[in-house]
Amino acid sequence: MTRDNLKAISTHTILAAFTTALGSADGETIAALQEDLTALNQMKETPATTTARKLVSSAIMYQITGDAEHQRVAAEAREEIADLLIAGGAN
Repeated sequence: MTRDNLKAISTHTILAAFTTALGSADGETIAALQEDLTALNQMKETPATTTARKLVSSAIMYQITGDAEHQRVAAEAREEIADLLIAGGAN
């Protein structure tokens, strides 16, 4: 994974990580998450982009539905993406 890929993935997952951890978002934040998901969908398929998509889409669904299951999935994806980004940065 290149440094540019790491930077792009981390850029598109930070907002999702914060919104699911904090538990609240406004319409502007949800729109930003949707833009992040669109950007991630245009990236090459890798384990990191797949996990990042899961995190961002779960964050969106959690904000829209308030369903704790989406929050749980997002939390798991947050941990996975952090591990992937750390491992990728060490290479």
